[in-house]
Order: sequence, then C-alpha cells, then structure tokens
Amino acid sequence: MAQERAFNKEPCGLNAIVASALDIAASNLSEQTSIHTEYDEMLSPIAGDADQLIQVIYNIIVNAHQAMHPCDRKPMIRLKTFENKAAQTAVVEVSDSGPGIPEALQERVFEPLISTKEVGEGTGMGLALSHRIVTGHKGSITIGQSDLGGALFEIHLPLAPRASDANTPC
Repeated sequence: MAQERAFNKEPCGLNAIVASALDIAASNLSEQTSIHTEYDEMLSPIAGDADQLIQVIYNIIVNAHQAMHPCDRKPMIRLKTFENKAAQTAVVEVSDSGPGIPEALQERVFEPLISTKEVGEGTGMGLALSHRIVTGHKGSITIGQSDLGGALFEIHLPLAPRASDANTPC
C-alpha cells in the first residue's frame, strides 16, 4: 500500500478481467473446488486499470477458497457479471459456499491488518488493498451473505464513457 501507483484507466472488459483473475488463481485452488461462472456477454466496457482490478478479483477468489477449507459443504465459488443500467455500473459478484464473514466483522474487513484468518495465515492487507483499488476507480465493494451459504462480495465499477461522452471526466 506504500507504493501506490496511479491508475491507468482505459476501456476494458470486466468479463476478461474476471476470467484472467480466475486463470491466475486456478493454480492455488484445490481440485475439489467447483467454479461456476455466469458472464453477461452484453456487458458494456468499464473505465479501469485491468491489472489492478485483476488483483482485486484474484484476492477475493483466493480468500474465498481459503475460507472454505474448514467448512463441511462442497467447496464452490461462483463468479457472476452483469450491468446495473440504472447506476451505470458493471457488477461482479464473487460468492462462495464457505462459512461466511460474521456480521460484526463485515464492516471492518476492509481495514488494514484486519483478518478473519488464523494467525500466520494472512497479512490482513488483501481486502484493504482491494477496497483502495475499487474506490480509486470510483466504484464500491460490499460484503453480504451468499445464497451458497458463505460470503458474497459485490463490486460495482463505473462504465467507460461512450465516445459521445469523451469530454466527460472519469
């Protein structure tokens, strides 16, 4: 977090960002983990720094996978993209079948050095950095309860300006 770099915002596809993050994370996932993707093929481009957004999605996927190890349910991660036309945002949801995040901690997990993992299993910086990246893109990230039983992370990112909006600042 100390070496913050400027965002290189350009039009990019959220589906490609999610797919890249999943490809990178795949080597860290166990074979027992079931991955389900639901991509909105008509999703408009976002204005973002693809490399940094890949890091955000990667962090959440890896955290979800790690959280599911002590759980009795079949490990499952679902990645879903869609467009919120009213808010002019593209949305990615990452949900899992793990134990979820206790409501009392949901407000704090984006703070630096806060972790739900055992001592020595994480730095408590991944979600803080993810939050910083998403809000730096003028987006939002929230936590809730997944219908799979675990956590649901929902990330909203502004759509890229259309060519006719070229004079509108990002």
